[in-house]
Amino acid sequence: LRTNGNVASFSDLQGRLTAVERAQTASASTASPFQVGGGGTVGAAIVGPPGIAAGQPVPAAFERINGGNGQCHCLHLDQLDARVIVLEQANIATRLVALEMRPGHGRAPFLPGASALGSSFVPGANAHDAFSGVTGAMGAPSVELPSETPGSFDPRQAIKGRAIGVLASDKPGFSLFSEKLTQSDEFRFDGIKNGAAWKLRVSQHLIGRVPAMIEILKWSERHDQQKVTDEAFGLATMAFLDERQQGELQSQLWSFLAGCLVGSAKTQFNGVNDLNGLEAWRRAVRQIDSGIDIRLEELRREIRVIHLKPMKDLESVHNGIAEFEAKMDEFSAAGG
Repeated sequence: LRTNGNVASFSDLQGRLTAVERAQTASASTASPFQVGGGGTVGAAIVGPPGIAAGQPVPAAFERINGGNGQCHCLHLDQLDARVIVLEQANIATRLVALEMRPGHGRAPFLPGASALGSSFVPGANAHDAFSGVTGAMGAPSVELPSETPGSFDPRQAIKGRAIGVLASDKPGFSLFSEKLTQSDEFRFDGIKNGAAWKLRVSQHLIGRVPAMIEILKWSERHDQQKVTDEAFGLATMAFLDERQQGELQSQLWSFLAGCLVGSAKTQFNGVNDLNGLEAWRRAVRQIDSGIDIRLEELRREIRVIHLKPMKDLESVHNGIAEFEAKMDEFSAAGG
């Protein structure tokens, strides 16, 4: 591609496109400051395609009557140029590399015989795991990918930093979350009824007190069946939480959930290591959605039929749109 260089240099194509652009802007009487093609005088205007000596007839394919520009190329180069521009505007390079990077079963690269990661395709192998930021196979610079490749989860990957709210206080004995709320039935969860409503209500309180919890809770939920560890949490939040703040958040979340959970949810909680609040949250959420895969499928079914819900009047349209957008956001947050 000519401008972003994310996939390849296509040096031959660049040369031909440059010749086209200069031919279109140069006039027969105005000299160009560059030399193009295999011969001629520096500064001379382009009068024919590179590689064709002066005086030789222009190939029929280059003639205007056949779709060419009458000087140095046929209509197919114009068509190719238009296609390249469309690809550039669609940012297709980054999207292709991201797809090739997805963990899979050794899927072939989009360009046969070469991968944008710089290695050949080997059937049955997963070359994506070996990615180390190497230069592209066709001489392109390495592409900066998102911090997390779609479809994968590394608990040690840095969490997006946000404001830490009341967690910034260094007063001893300061409560991050309101223990009084745990006495309310709305903040109680028995592992069976109204799990989704309980999760929403509790998460809103946690996020309101510590805004960074919006990313931290998502991070813990993405563990699915994998346990949350203090070590992984420390690595993931070290950019915006110090060791004391990490410990305070874990212990006070653990204490808050201990007062919220009863019945089978409390039984699951009792299996968590002391003071590991994010692991307690993960287990409670897994009781609600029975695992990420099952929850994603439930959300897919809900999204497929949500458009069938009748709107009673025009005033209901706004609520319907908001409900649909909220469901899509939930699906995306769950990893879909």
